[in-house]
Amino acid sequence: MDILEYTEKTADETLAYLRESYDELHERLQKLVTALIGGAGAVAAFAMTQYHQPEMRLLAITIGSLAAVWFVIAIVAMVGGRSRELSPGNGPGNVLKYYDQRLGEQVGKPDLEAREIALETTRRAELELQQRRLREYSSACTRRAKILDRAYMAVSIFSPMAPLVVYITGLHFR
Repeated sequence: MDILEYTEKTADETLAYLRESYDELHERLQKLVTALIGGAGAVAAFAMTQYHQPEMRLLAITIGSLAAVWFVIAIVAMVGGRSRELSPGNGPGNVLKYYDQRLGEQVGKPDLEAREIALETTRRAELELQQRRLREYSSACTRRAKILDRAYMAVSIFSPMAPLVVYITGLHFR
């Protein structure tokens, strides 16, 4: 195995891993958003049923604030974690076209030498493009993972804090 074969194999494995990670993070994000929206809807429905009873109004508003927080976190997570257009790679037509162009540049060289030079040039160029794709997928995975982390953190912080602040504020204005 020469260095180009080894590099191509490693790059392909790395890209496959990053694509899988990107898809897995998408799935996790969708599950979190679904849970938040479903939970917010249920909590909001309960709060609305309690709001019509005067003695439960403050509790209903307090519970409703939790639903609002979950809706906002879900929306922010959906917008921040949306899919990006990422390169799937070079198709065979592009690779062959590039190879043919490199081959055409080898004027005056013996056929075998010209083909070897054109092939190596093509492989190296494809590896450079592969490196760019790896960076794009890695960046997209990092971005999506940060969105997930921030959403989990926001749920952990604001789920107890928002209703508490609303309740205390409501007691103050009673």
